[in-house]
Amino acid sequence: REKLKPFLKETGFNPKMLAFIPCSGYTGQFIKEPAPEKVCPWYRGPALLQYLDAMPPIDREFSAPLRMTVSEKYRDMGTYVMGKIESGVVNKGQSSILMPNRVPVEVTQILTDDSDVEMGVAGDNVKLRLKGVEEDDVSRGFVLCSNDNLTHVSDMFDAKIRILDCKAIICAGFSAILHVHAVEEEVQLERILCTLDKKNPKLPKWRRKGRVSSD
Repeated sequence: REKLKPFLKETGFNPKMLAFIPCSGYTGQFIKEPAPEKVCPWYRGPALLQYLDAMPPIDREFSAPLRMTVSEKYRDMGTYVMGKIESGVVNKGQSSILMPNRVPVEVTQILTDDSDVEMGVAGDNVKLRLKGVEEDDVSRGFVLCSNDNLTHVSDMFDAKIRILDCKAIICAGFSAILHVHAVEEEVQLERILCTLDKKNPKLPKWRRKGRVSSD
């Protein structure tokens, strides 16, 4: 616990908002129910599932525009895509746009846990059968969107990054791999805009471990 706190604080977590629960996947102690006091006298808090059940519910954006990132695809008497609905609702027979290629598609089937359903909502992991696009024309990372509200497409953006561990000097021209949802893309740092380290407001030309910067 004391070793993890500095690392989590460095990555942006508030230590006061963290909960440490000892669990055993082998014996099941503190997974569903607390262990007897003689087994673990130094922790008498809730079990993992008890703690998760007591957390406030997540506010799902059902009324927001449809956003579903494609994590997998395959062909089986049609084109199927799999992914998690990040926001909005998708219905059987709904017309949508597959970005970034702006391909109009129709959702002809919705599967949740291999069960045929009429609709999927934000938070659901679904499998969709799409009409109007071939499997070869779909890639991981594509986004299914509402017709009247498309996701933005760009080859350059500003990002706030936190350097946790990097032995190389990070400066303009630095290459890295960007992981976003299910896609991995090679990117290059165009330039460093500013540093967010309050102890040193000057603009250095490089970044080292522990720094926060806006690039």
